[in-house]
Amino acid sequence: HAGLSWSGASNCSVGFTWKIPASSGGTVTAAHCYDGNYSAYDEYSVVYGSTNSPFNYHERCPTQDIQYQTTTGGVGHLVRDYNSHSWADLHAIAGGYYVGQMSYTSGRATGSLWDTVKGFGNYVRPGGSDCPSSGTVNGLWVGNNVSYNDSGGTIALWYNLKLYLAGHISFGPPGVDGIGAWTGFVHIPVGAHICVATNPC
Repeated sequence: HAGLSWSGASNCSVGFTWKIPASSGGTVTAAHCYDGNYSAYDEYSVVYGSTNSPFNYHERCPTQDIQYQTTTGGVGHLVRDYNSHSWADLHAIAGGYYVGQMSYTSGRATGSLWDTVKGFGNYVRPGGSDCPSSGTVNGLWVGNNVSYNDSGGTIALWYNLKLYLAGHISFGPPGVDGIGAWTGFVHIPVGAHICVATNPC
């Protein structure tokens, strides 16, 4: 499930989930979050899936800032709203955006936030954590004031009364708007698909 906390040394968030039919599945977080054995859990410490190996991950650091973790359980298309303590559907993967469109982020530090799309382009991500150097993330700039530990969390767009998955939070220190890699551009494991209501897991 997206929007959950990704516990452990990384203290990051789950951006979205993925599945290889009749095989493995798991969660996505930011590549700069540390690798290891972690669990996805909500604000009540309920666990919705854990890594089945500290080495069973794949990441792309410089340009996409994305990390795939294979997990036991917890694979679905719902996103956690920390503020209302409820789940919402990620309807589909966003195919586009417009400046001023309502944006939604969900992370373990700031919870669920609404704002608007400010722009789209290439944004230089600071180096550090698990990524050895800075890179250029191609994706959205949203007005949501994300914070540390929101890294990897969900970025969705509101269209026709539905949430469309647009990306995952890459960076944005306290008081700074969020930047996230565009989901349509990120690499996914061979044979896998992203979990959304129109293509469920």
